[in-house]
Amino acid sequence: SAAQVAPLLRLLWKSGVPVTPRGCGSSLTGACAPAKGGVVLKLGRLDRILEIDTAAGYALVEAGVLNSSLQAELAKAGFFYAPFPLSSGSSTVGGNVAVNAAGPRSLKYGGAMDNLLAADIVAPDGVELALARGGSGPDLSGFFCGQEGTFGVAVRLRVKIHRRQPHLSYFHAAFNSHEQLLRAAARAQEAGVNFRALEAFDRMTATAMESCFRLNYPLSCEAIAVGELDGTAENVA
Repeated sequence: SAAQVAPLLRLLWKSGVPVTPRGCGSSLTGACAPAKGGVVLKLGRLDRILEIDTAAGYALVEAGVLNSSLQAELAKAGFFYAPFPLSSGSSTVGGNVAVNAAGPRSLKYGGAMDNLLAADIVAPDGVELALARGGSGPDLSGFFCGQEGTFGVAVRLRVKIHRRQPHLSYFHAAFNSHEQLLRAAARAQEAGVNFRALEAFDRMTATAMESCFRLNYPLSCEAIAVGELDGTAENVA
């Protein structure tokens, strides 16, 4: 439980035992591998969604809540949590914060650090700390994000949530070169197009994806841009 983390870390600190925090072990970054031995602290049981406040625009969760579980609960209220990595089905919100995870829609809504409002953490020596944004002084919650558990273990996180826009549009566009694609994307953003997501694929990648998923990508071109736009019907038309 969350209450057990601080006394356990105090004991291990005094004993000189290394600790490696672990969420659900998607391990796409290798961060949960105990390189120096010691104890692996499994946080998967900290899986409660404590509060969702759509009026204030936040969710309070324990660190072991799966990204996909939070997304599913938020979807019922017409909201979403912006970080959406490929490992969302097996990665935790705490793990997302630990590695500053992002995903395609971070282009518009930001990654884990941009959407972290506060964190209750336990430092390596067992001291409990409450980190929050918006006050005076340094942004300690932002500093904590992306540190892969080096400076402490998150037990509870307050994260920003976003209201789903009424319309979502998907598109893909073919280009004769990667340079042409990048210039077109830059011009669109300069003109005020606010992509929800935008990714670029070369021909080899597009061919591999087409063979698996039958997405009807044009494979005669050298580069393909795939993206999303969200907003009102007028904005995404």
